Amino acid sequence: MSRSVPTLVALALWPAVLAAQGPERINVYRYILDIDVPEPAALVALDRAPAHVLRASAPKPLAATVGSAHDSGGTTTTLVAVDLSPYFLVGGGIRDLRSYRSMTAWGRLRRVITKTTLSLGAAWDPADPDAPQVGLALRATFHDPHDPIPPPGGLVERVDSALAEQGTRAEDDEEDLAARGADLRSLYVESAREMRGRCCLQISGGWGLAGRLGGAAFADDSLSRVRHTLFVTTQYTFARRFDLLSTAQLWNLGQGGHLRVGAALMRKTTAVDLTAEVYFDSADDRLHPGVWLEGRLVPRVRGAVSLGSDTDAAGGPTRLRVRTMFRWYIAQVH
Repeated sequence: MSRSVPTLVALALWPAVLAAQGPERINVYRYILDIDVPEPAALVALDRAPAHVLRASAPKPLAATVGSAHDSGGTTTTLVAVDLSPYFLVGGGIRDLRSYRSMTAWGRLRRVITKTTLSLGAAWDPADPDAPQVGLALRATFHDPHDPIPPPGGLVERVDSALAEQGTRAEDDEEDLAARGADLRSLYVESAREMRGRCCLQISGGWGLAGRLGGAAFADDSLSRVRHTLFVTTQYTFARRFDLLSTAQLWNLGQGGHLRVGAALMRKTTAVDLTAEVYFDSADDRLHPGVWLEGRLVPRVRGAVSLGSDTDAAGGPTRLRVRTMFRWYIAQVH
């Protein structure tokens, strides 16, 4: 009898031990949190993003944006953009958990590939609707301590343990676990709070191309006034509700190129994020301040409005600029 008691206890605890170790395979897209959505990279290339100092947070696998841009002395421009992960489109979300958490060079590279997006955007000027500006961009997140999958004992193990208690498991292709009930949703809420306040540095960067499309149709020579942009941005969480952002951008590669460098302070709350920025543009050797407000309107939908100043390419006085933006994206509802 004395030997059977430990055996029975071990058998009773075995499911909990397995759950604590986490599943062998996961679908990475079931752990996408509804937090910190970065700006559309195509709008960065078009110089129509709501801010000059950009977020470095990881992208969502699919996002769609509509917005408007108004510069003092000009007209209001309509904006659209789509951001998508090629890795997501080819069904690359199902991964071995140990492989995803690997700190080898190949493991790190695969995480970067997972967090690389292709962005397409356009801006229509009512004064010239047949010649929209179009943008194409690639953006990647190189370091992301706010990813909820790598920490052992984190969201992956908690969700797996909760499913084990319910006597069920997630299918490999199941992406929306939060829809299973309030118990699981509370785990995502807790993880989102932890990740937003977690130290330390996120790093992202990208390349973009923008030009004016003549005749609203693509052809060999249809793009004019083409410019290329390179950008690198960091986001450092130094307190639970404060992030420090920095950006370096190289515009118009080659002759006529100019550099923008800037910093911003983000005050995070449950409802909205308020960001104040200042950047230097070598095109006019001036400092440009700005402020923008962003918040979640409903799950998977965010709105933003910004007010700032910008360089006049013609060499005139600094222009005031207003941006508004609404975004839908894929993330877990919590």
